[in-house]
Amino acid sequence: VNADPETKQLFNKFYNLQMELQHKQMTGQKIMWDEIEEVQKIGEVVQRNEKIVRLIEVEQRMNMVIMELNKIITKPLQEIYGNFEER
Repeated sequence: VNADPETKQLFNKFYNLQMELQHKQMTGQKIMWDEIEEVQKIGEVVQRNEKIVRLIEVEQRMNMVIMELNKIITKPLQEIYGNFEER
């Protein structure tokens, strides 16, 4: 994605717009219909870009790995706290 300026620009635009809308949602700001339409339009273009689609797939797999690692790391703590609750 970074090697292709056009793809990078498209990805950055899509990502930044998503982050902006997520921030608005988290802070209770109203999201305008035209903002939603813009994300949808850019999203359609992004879905047709093979490089971005592959990047998103890899990010999703990486996120799953991190979640699994988190489960493995926190399991002993959960077991300890579970033992305290049983007493």
